[in-house]
Amino acid sequence: MKRVKAEGAPEPKVARAKEKRKLQTLKIPTRAQIKLVVADLRLEEGLAAVLDLVIKDAVADLRSYQTWRLRKIDQNERIADPIEEIYKPLIKLVLLLEANPGVLKEILPAPTGEKLGELFSFTGIGKALNGDAFPHDGKSLRGYLSRSGKQFNMASVEGFYARIREDYGLVEGERLFLHALRVVLEPLEGWFVAKAANKGGRPANRERRYLIQRLAKAAPKIFGSEPPISLGSPFVELCERVLPLCGFAEDGIDKAVMSVLSSFKSTARPAPEPGSSTK
Repeated sequence: MKRVKAEGAPEPKVARAKEKRKLQTLKIPTRAQIKLVVADLRLEEGLAAVLDLVIKDAVADLRSYQTWRLRKIDQNERIADPIEEIYKPLIKLVLLLEANPGVLKEILPAPTGEKLGELFSFTGIGKALNGDAFPHDGKSLRGYLSRSGKQFNMASVEGFYARIREDYGLVEGERLFLHALRVVLEPLEGWFVAKAANKGGRPANRERRYLIQRLAKAAPKIFGSEPPISLGSPFVELCERVLPLCGFAEDGIDKAVMSVLSSFKSTARPAPEPGSSTK
């Protein structure tokens, strides 16, 4: 029997299929195209080889960056749900224990506290308790080893001090447990902070910017001087000719060049790796 939708009822949500992530299609201009650009800009013929090398090297870097970026995005998407599912109960448990000090000691039997202490090294106990937890009774240890005929090694030392670590677990088990939870929570919280701080920006713009920076760095070899911050400069014309040949849209190249040159000259630094700056 066909079910009739009640009047005023909300439309059911239909799950959207994930769109396949697209990358900026990058191309390497042919030698003929490069020679034509050099000729049109009235540059020396020998500079075609310089320009060709700069473009090939930059595009190779950009393709490597694209591969890394796509892998990183896929990884982030894959781990996002598990991270949230793990984080929620852990932070809830931490908040519960912090709001109810001593409740864990009341709930758990003494042997559990002893086992908890046994799991920690004295370094870990010290970090959890904010102090020095190391025993300072070397003479007792030497006497124990002498009486038992055991050699001095990690196993014999752990065996001798096992009772002290168990006592820490009995007395401070809740703090030790909270410390372990916070150790796990710290990188998860860092993941959320990094996610919130990642404002993104269109990858194509970052990639276009990187190529302009590489061309600007090579400009002294091509033009004999640093590129001026001028819309009518030969360098802007070079970028407007080269970038479309590499697969970038023609719109806005001149403004992007002005932005890059302003930043490039003010910082006086070499071109960064692709993706490290945004428009």
